[in-house]
Order: sequence, then C-alpha cells, then structure tokens
Amino acid sequence: WQLGLQGVLHPQPVAFLLADPNPEIRAQAARILGDLREPMGTQGLMSALGDDSPRVRFLAAIALGRIGAPETFEPLLKL
Repeated sequence: WQLGLQGVLHPQPVAFLLADPNPEIRAQAARILGDLREPMGTQGLMSALGDDSPRVRFLAAIALGRIGAPETFEPLLKL
C-alpha cells in the first residue's frame, strides 16, 4: 500500500490477491486498489461485491466508489 502511494507498486499483483483464499487478504487488496484509485482492479472488485465475507464486500464497494468507473454504478446499486 505504501509503495502504491509512492507510485512504485504495479497494481496487477494486488488485483490478483482479490482471488486469495484468505478473506482478510482479499479485503486488504480491495482497500489498496481503492486507495490508489486503480481502474485495473475494477472487474475483480465488481466480482468481490458477491464475496462471502461482508468485510470484502464492504471494502470492494468503497474501492469502486473511489475509482468512480461508470460501469460500477449498477453493481453497487444491487449491493
């Protein structure tokens, strides 16, 4: 996260963590992508809106709101 704020972290590895078996890893990946306002993670974050973990869904929704991609409007309303 700190490296991402400095512009040194490539978001691709973080986006892959949205599929990690550990829900806390998925939640933190969503948080990082939202804090960085990284559009690369939009598809993974939209999938995370249906996650079993309420924390992952919560942080994915916040991240999508921060990214502000128009295609996320409908999935956010459904949540």
